[in-house]
Amino acid sequence: MSMNLRIDWQLTILLLVKVYEWSMTVASGIVIKNVEIGGKRPVVCVPVVEEEKSLILQKMEEIVELGVRMIEWRADFFTDLMDKEAVVSLLREAAPIVKDTVLLFTIRSIGQGGQARMEESDLSDLLCRVADTGVIDLCDVEYFDLEHAESLMASLQERGVRVIASQHDFMKTPKPERMWDTLASMRAGGADIVKLATTPEEAQDILDLLSVTARFHNSYPKTPVITMSMGKAGVLTRVSGELFGSAVTFGVVGRESAPGQIDAVKLQEILDQVHKYNE
Repeated sequence: MSMNLRIDWQLTILLLVKVYEWSMTVASGIVIKNVEIGGKRPVVCVPVVEEEKSLILQKMEEIVELGVRMIEWRADFFTDLMDKEAVVSLLREAAPIVKDTVLLFTIRSIGQGGQARMEESDLSDLLCRVADTGVIDLCDVEYFDLEHAESLMASLQERGVRVIASQHDFMKTPKPERMWDTLASMRAGGADIVKLATTPEEAQDILDLLSVTARFHNSYPKTPVITMSMGKAGVLTRVSGELFGSAVTFGVVGRESAPGQIDAVKLQEILDQVHKYNE
């Protein structure tokens, strides 16, 4: 009897070990088109900031051919942004191009560093119509600038689109607890992914952002977090996601959409080297 009991405990311990090992290999974040966002390695995302339809589609094709797995269409640069049918039509033409590439749709407002000036009702209607196309995988929502951000995010999610709630500060880097509260509030509001971009005034600002990023990632591993410190001084934050938990980093193919972005091919090479020495 005692021998059988000992063998049962051995099997139980072995099973628990195997379950633990399996759990460590399961995606901790979100998987879209076989791309894991929020796992061990950050995903390189390239923004498209061209203004004309033909150039936008051409740039998407160029980015896909480079092997980039995630594209952000910065639709606020699109000359026909206020023509909803034109936006929808472009996306439908882009569908075969991005069929295997994660597509993030963003309309960045002037107040958040973009080009768009839209009433909230118009913005919400356009984002929902875009979501209805079934072409986009992710949609950016400027959480603190919209009165009804949470209901908009819920509407987008009901349409099968994951939401990145974002906040950008082009003037400074807030205090650590303020940054934590910003990320936590967006998560509590229902975002699938939370994003915070800040501007450093000194080296400590960069360290503070990295510390908050790591703390949030460890506290909420099921909610991918994206952070970056903009400008040349913040370049470290764009290549250290694997070490501190930032899920996505933005690279450039041609024209940048924010200060401090790195050429996408070089960025991927750097990330590969970081991963090599972090295995």
